[in-house]
Amino acid sequence: MTWRERIAQARERGSFTQEDRSAWDNPMTCLVGEVVSAREVYDSSYWVLLNDNGRPAGLQEGMLTALHDGDFDFVERRLEEIEDRALQLKREAAS
Repeated sequence: MTWRERIAQARERGSFTQEDRSAWDNPMTCLVGEVVSAREVYDSSYWVLLNDNGRPAGLQEGMLTALHDGDFDFVERRLEEIEDRALQLKREAAS
């Protein structure tokens, strides 16, 4: 399931699930991990969004609170920011 799908289902349900929070907590299925995999952006400058412990940081700051509070708009904005950053890095890599 993609994060767009998770957000849409959470809006319908009225909250994010424990599964959503667990997906966010995994570097491969968090918002950054999903976007990096989908866009095939493996530039090390993009991965700086994850701190040394492999925990989400940078553009994912505030996500856990948003997932617990059901702040769908915040999660969606963060996803859009991460997607924009991935596209920017992909363009830069192609130059």
